[in-house]
Amino acid sequence: MERVACIHFPFWPIQWRIARQPELRFQRIVLEVRHPQRGLVVAGASPLALRCGVRVGMPLVEAKSLLRKRGGDKSYRKEKGRVERDDLLDTGEFYVLAHEPGVDRVELEQLARQLDSFSPLVGLDTSCQKRGQTLSNPKGQTPFLAEPPGALLLDVTGLAPLFSGEDRWLERLLETLTQWGYVARGAIAATVGAAWALAHSPSPANDNSATDNSATGRITGEFSWELLDALPPAALRIEADVCETLAQLGLTTIGALRRIPPDSLATRFGDQIGRRLRQAAGEIRETFRSVSAEVPHRIEQRLDFPVHDHDVLLAAIGGMIAEVCRGLASEGQGAMGWQLRLTKPDAPPLDLRVGLCQATAQPNRIMPLIQMQLEQQAGWGGELAGIEQIAVAALGCVRLSERQGDLFDDQPRKHETARGELLNRLAIRLGEDNVLSAVCVAGAQPERAVEYRPLVGPRAVTPRRTKPVSDGDLLRRPVRLLPESLELSVSAWAGEAGQAGWGGTAPAEFAVAGERYPLIRWWGPERIETGWWYGRTIRRDYWRVETTSRAQFWIFQDLRTRHWYLHGSF
Repeated sequence: MERVACIHFPFWPIQWRIARQPELRFQRIVLEVRHPQRGLVVAGASPLALRCGVRVGMPLVEAKSLLRKRGGDKSYRKEKGRVERDDLLDTGEFYVLAHEPGVDRVELEQLARQLDSFSPLVGLDTSCQKRGQTLSNPKGQTPFLAEPPGALLLDVTGLAPLFSGEDRWLERLLETLTQWGYVARGAIAATVGAAWALAHSPSPANDNSATDNSATGRITGEFSWELLDALPPAALRIEADVCETLAQLGLTTIGALRRIPPDSLATRFGDQIGRRLRQAAGEIRETFRSVSAEVPHRIEQRLDFPVHDHDVLLAAIGGMIAEVCRGLASEGQGAMGWQLRLTKPDAPPLDLRVGLCQATAQPNRIMPLIQMQLEQQAGWGGELAGIEQIAVAALGCVRLSERQGDLFDDQPRKHETARGELLNRLAIRLGEDNVLSAVCVAGAQPERAVEYRPLVGPRAVTPRRTKPVSDGDLLRRPVRLLPESLELSVSAWAGEAGQAGWGGTAPAEFAVAGERYPLIRWWGPERIETGWWYGRTIRRDYWRVETTSRAQFWIFQDLRTRHWYLHGSF
């Protein structure tokens, strides 16, 4: 009999960030995304943020207002005597992070590959690609914000004797995930649909497991509708807008749906509901693709005997990387990153990742970085000894660009190669998230004109050629922009008396940090305003001013408070 396990990770886009930074576990976290018509909206929220009233699809400015208003709320508690002090769970802070669906999927794929010791077939739940949150989109159109991936499917057919039963298998899997910092709900059933429904529905014994820090599991034998009849229709993986219509009609459980004639459901909702019901009952067989099969440039090798010598280990890794590079070169491709997994008995696998700032298929540029990673992991399990299995995979494969060399340049790419090697080594030492590049983004507000993005790895920023900057453009913006504007004290005005700071009048003298600056020339004003979707509207008049010592500054007047500030220098 076929057996399938589904492991659900509630709030996955939040979870993997918390697993990377455990200090965020008890913070309010909101993910933002830009809607083409509505500006910045909420794409996801942590349980604490949801308790403050934040909802997916809500304007970000409204969510920030709720989080600030509820900053002192101490209503989130853990029961059953685990933690009673609210100040340990809720610091009152909140974080707004960018929503990155591609990164969410990559992180889930990486986790799936780490679970191959529990099942030979581990795949992602792809049904979320067909569901979504409409965010006020007209019916019939593709949802703007698709439901993020957050579940894994595992084939457990015939594995029960190897783990002393399915209950022990599920218990060990959930314990492993808990040790890695994840919160999961798991279920084993005879069909993919039934396992998915049970894993995504809180168990009666722990109906708060979505926000609890404990893992829960449910196991069923042969399929029976009694297990699913009390669950909501969403447990069948039905689209969100169809579930809303069903709720309006009073059909709030799967049992109520099954009492409706199939022809009536098909006439009103198409074949979606009937197909999902037959899939859950096993009348339509479902398959899923292994994550390992989705990596075309990946090889794995089990060694004849455990390796205890580092040189032998490096030689084995180098041979495997050379083989993958030959496959990449034959297709004219290079990799932006490499994944290395080392496995030895009685220890969790060691996963190492090397990011590159330029795609390459040359082993001599990759192995020094691999060696640096291994040197930093010398404390893993006591020593890097006893390795029995090695797996190597190329990440972020792209087609290599070809460029004609210059006629009189003997080493046309020497400087680019040296820069790339420096960035790669910095990423190994400091981490990919700490080697960043400033990228200009569209926006009127100076503080939002630049974003910092990774220079190394599959998410690396692609350098772009920019048009030359004219002298006039250089004078429009300061060379140095202060991290925070400094308030000025204005003592004299360039206009007539009574016009002090009103109606576009520049100051004739200002003071900052106890030092006075008389002005001899000024240019402006330049009005800068922001949209409502950024929060409180900003309205400023900027001036470029020159002092008697020929120093030039960028100052502005806040039109809401009528205060003056220093923002930069030329």
